[in-house]
Amino acid sequence: MEAYAGQMSTEILDTIFTLGANFYVQGKYSKAEIIFGGLLALNPDHLNASLALGEVLMMDGQLEKALDHFLTQRDQGIYDGRILLGAAKAYYLLGKYDEAKSMVKPIIEGDIVATKSVAFMAKLMSKN
Repeated sequence: MEAYAGQMSTEILDTIFTLGANFYVQGKYSKAEIIFGGLLALNPDHLNASLALGEVLMMDGQLEKALDHFLTQRDQGIYDGRILLGAAKAYYLLGKYDEAKSMVKPIIEGDIVATKSVAFMAKLMSKN
């Protein structure tokens, strides 16, 4: 399967992602989890699939699993503001407010390049 994954076109990966997104919008979180998890198995560097998987897990009430996913992504070198924000959101929903604030600190301090919307959300989370 891994050898085949290297040959998959971006178009096919995007189609798989769209299928997962459609399940997410329909509230079919377990199906979306399977799709996004499979997509990450094919392409571990697919950032949008990684972000989507974490969001699906949170929406499905699997907060600890979502947190573990985001932290694993961060620890594997995917140091993106959206990954940190996802971890912060999971911490926040678990009632771990200090941990949530520590996750967004690098975004607020500018240590992580982030879009304006991610930076704005990080600032909001740091105030609660």
